[in-house]
Amino acid sequence: MRKPLALILVIMGVLFAAQNIESCMTIDEGGKYVLTSNLEYTGTASCIKILKSGVTIDCAGHRMTGSYAATGIRINNDVDRVTLKNCTIDYFKYGIYAEDDTRDITIENINIDSCDEGIVLEGGNDADIASPVFTNTNIGLSLRTWHGGELSGGKFSTRDYAVYAVSSGGFTITESEFTDSEYGIYTEGFCEGLVISESLFHRMGTPLDLRGSSSSALQNTFYGNSGYAILIRGAMNAFDGVHIHSQENYIATQSSAFTILNLTLGNEGTPGSINFGSFALRKPYTTTKYYYYNSTNVKLEPGFISIMPPEYAEPEMKEATLYLAGDGFAFPAVMNSPAKKYTTQSTVLMEGHAVGGISISGEGGVLSFTLPEFSGAYAIGEMPPEAPLSEVTSVLLEAPLEALINSPIIITAMDQDRNPLEGAAIYYYRDFSSAFLAGYTGEDGTIEITIAEGGAFIVQANYEGITSQRAIDVGVPYVEPEPEPEPEPEAEPEPVVLPEPEPKEEGVNPLLAFLGGAVLLLFLAALAGWLAFFSKPKPQSRTKTIKDKLRKFRKE
Repeated sequence: MRKPLALILVIMGVLFAAQNIESCMTIDEGGKYVLTSNLEYTGTASCIKILKSGVTIDCAGHRMTGSYAATGIRINNDVDRVTLKNCTIDYFKYGIYAEDDTRDITIENINIDSCDEGIVLEGGNDADIASPVFTNTNIGLSLRTWHGGELSGGKFSTRDYAVYAVSSGGFTITESEFTDSEYGIYTEGFCEGLVISESLFHRMGTPLDLRGSSSSALQNTFYGNSGYAILIRGAMNAFDGVHIHSQENYIATQSSAFTILNLTLGNEGTPGSINFGSFALRKPYTTTKYYYYNSTNVKLEPGFISIMPPEYAEPEMKEATLYLAGDGFAFPAVMNSPAKKYTTQSTVLMEGHAVGGISISGEGGVLSFTLPEFSGAYAIGEMPPEAPLSEVTSVLLEAPLEALINSPIIITAMDQDRNPLEGAAIYYYRDFSSAFLAGYTGEDGTIEITIAEGGAFIVQANYEGITSQRAIDVGVPYVEPEPEPEPEPEAEPEPVVLPEPEPKEEGVNPLLAFLGGAVLLLFLAALAGWLAFFSKPKPQSRTKTIKDKLRKFRKE
């Protein structure tokens, strides 16, 4: 009994044993593969290419080094259930590249260094990435029309973009750290369900640059960044639990449609911090570190508020200005503090006239003030300058009402004065949840696009959060039907020679014969009657008759 069992175990061990990878290769069978040594690739294609589903590659801590022009690991299109783990990949154009229609990708403990793009996920679904490390790459993670998945525990220290997401959604980036990059997370296009949560952004240029729409940022902390912590350019982005401290610039926006809940500026719980329950920013002409707009559903009770400059800034309030505007004021109120280190008092101005009611005191570069008795929506921050004459207030979109599939469609975006708008994002969609970014208008305000499907579409132009839409009907081009081929002429059959019929006497029509006979009989009858009538002899006398009979008797 033991021998058959042992044999079965040996066979199963052989079947499920991992195959060794000793050099760059193409994997065309599912199964487990293990790197046994470091790999160097000098070609321009892919060091490892996966063609079949159900593949697991364990690099076992080994390194794959490329030639800048190649791809480290490429997952072929329409492949699923691929796991990559414990790899170090460096000096490739793409560290890992998942092509169109790939699914169920798992990436664990991957270090990617000095690549143009670390991990590229394009046109597929569902990728789980755990504990990746990206260093010295131009782009760490690139999401291109990808949907579904999560990246957790990542560390990003890239040159340009830590994450570059275009028209991708349903993807969560959580519990990660972003440092020393020009941009942290950049979005473009429709990104519904893209969530950035519980992450730390510091020593960066701009941590969040959201040109795309419909993403969310939850419970994130920003400090020590040189630019604005958050740039809001697209519409319908949402923020909850934003904590910004130890930096000079906070939030800038070019959008009028977004929400922020639970914003904390400064170290929470310490003097000098500001806590807002919720507010929405309007489109400002300029945005500086103290420029915030509160929405009408928020009321701050009159109380004492302090604004403390960032730690590394000079402890002076140079030309500091606090701007208040709200329903409680007939005109904006401006509090000017003189340009000196210790501010003791200020003059409250309203339309050029001094008014009272707001006292300001300061010490050590801290500007403090008490809110007056008023409620409603108001702004707190530096007073914005007058609107520039060239400000775009509306977008005009020109597009044809009808077009053909895969035929050029010229789209033109203009401002309210019909000046061309360069850089307007052009989308088209049947349903906004599946909006597709076609591109951006050029210097002349135009872009040429094509639509590969037929039906009714909406074309939308989005310029700095201002949108305009047009309906367009895309039809199938008429194709002249090919004429049906003429049937080949059939061979004429040999004529059938029938025997000549024997000559027959011409027959007489029976009806005519009958009528002729009847007429003849009538004629004969009439003739006989006539003859009988005219040729009948006169009757003889009785004596004559007796004499004739006697004469005849004698002769006999």
